[in-house]
Amino acid sequence: MSRLEQLREEMSQRSDAHLFAVVAHPEDWIPEAVQAARAEIDRRGLSQEETIAAEAIVQADDDRKKKYASMRLPTWAKVLIFLCPVMPGLMGILVIYLYFSSRGATALIKDYMRWLLYGLIFYAVLILILSIV
Repeated sequence: MSRLEQLREEMSQRSDAHLFAVVAHPEDWIPEAVQAARAEIDRRGLSQEETIAAEAIVQADDDRKKKYASMRLPTWAKVLIFLCPVMPGLMGILVIYLYFSSRGATALIKDYMRWLLYGLIFYAVLILILSIV
């Protein structure tokens, strides 16, 4: 079985949205995969309108991912997290982490965890100093 035949078989098992995503972003795929996706779209008889609508959905999803990926914590949130690192509690930290990481906001999560750690270290050192004095 040739590589193109394997790709055609694999594409036949994919959803319409996945096929449109492959065609909408050919730079992310090898040419044979794009060709197999186009062939599967034709085989399924998907119309040009469906193709355009699906590409718009894929584009909107890409835009949403880019928006979340570039999100950063505002300064006021960094100060608040630094001053009150235990305020949200473990469940709050977990919920915040899961909510934003599921949306691809990795930079925001890194900021959040970094400032949480800074605040915890600050208070640990402060307690240590005060217990010595």
